[in-house]
Amino acid sequence: KIGTEFPEGLYIFVPTLSDNHAVEGIYSDPECKNQISSEYVHFDGTRIAKISGDGYVDFSWATAYNLDMHPELVNDPHKTEGMFIVGRDIEAGTYELEETNNSYGYAEWYI
Repeated sequence: KIGTEFPEGLYIFVPTLSDNHAVEGIYSDPECKNQISSEYVHFDGTRIAKISGDGYVDFSWATAYNLDMHPELVNDPHKTEGMFIVGRDIEAGTYELEETNNSYGYAEWYI
């Protein structure tokens, strides 16, 4: 439960499986039947999400770290793939993106 068992905050979800894949979603009920987030997110690499409000967090194959409580955690874009925070994980600036397709058929972007 968000705010009780899962404190509100800015989270990084770090996959724990060797294929670097995980899932995450927000639901209005503890049985995870009524989804209130835009989608149950499948992701490769780290995922960053602001968790707040009423509901329940459900995630699999990842460890969740509250970045507000653990500012010392490093999310190094040279060592991991995923989402990164500008000004925290990568320097602010202008970057050129390159698109490729991953094994799931979705586009991925690289800096």
